[in-house]
Amino acid sequence: LSLGRVEVDCRGSSDFPSRVTLSSGRSGNPYRRYMAHATGILQYNVYADPARRLVTGDGSGGTTPLVPRLRSLGRNIFVLFGKIPPRQAVRAGEYHDELRVELEF
Repeated sequence: LSLGRVEVDCRGSSDFPSRVTLSSGRSGNPYRRYMAHATGILQYNVYADPARRLVTGDGSGGTTPLVPRLRSLGRNIFVLFGKIPPRQAVRAGEYHDELRVELEF
């Protein structure tokens, strides 16, 4: 399990992002995200809630965009919850994926 955040600092501006969306990554499916290595893949996902039930995405197909968890002094903090399912037979190494983060104002 993992925890991350997207922090947006808009001090000095009257515009604040209302939500953050995430792309599906290389899999093209937000419900089946994976990180790749030269010899295989490692499944994972990113969620909008601590219970890890609401898959983060763009709001389509049942996914959930992130909404600010904290707003203060021109800053919005959006929290992400990650999970890698156990018992995956993968080799040691560096696995990676790319997710596009979009801020909506």
